[in-house]
Amino acid sequence: RQLRAEGGLRVSATRRDGITRTVDITSPLGGVLRLRDPFDGRPVTWNRRNVKREGRDYVVRLAKGETLRAAH
Repeated sequence: RQLRAEGGLRVSATRRDGITRTVDITSPLGGVLRLRDPFDGRPVTWNRRNVKREGRDYVVRLAKGETLRAAH
């Protein structure tokens, strides 16, 4: 199931045992995405490079229609 976020982003996530396991974010317009860490500082695997950590957020530029996937 997907939710709509500010800027038209489509967001989907899975949780198990009270822990966020995956997050998928699709950007219909492209641009800079700023995501507050949903993994509570746990190690994350991304489906692409150049995802930067800035304080408590992850920041990345997405192309129009691109999906970012993060998994713990």
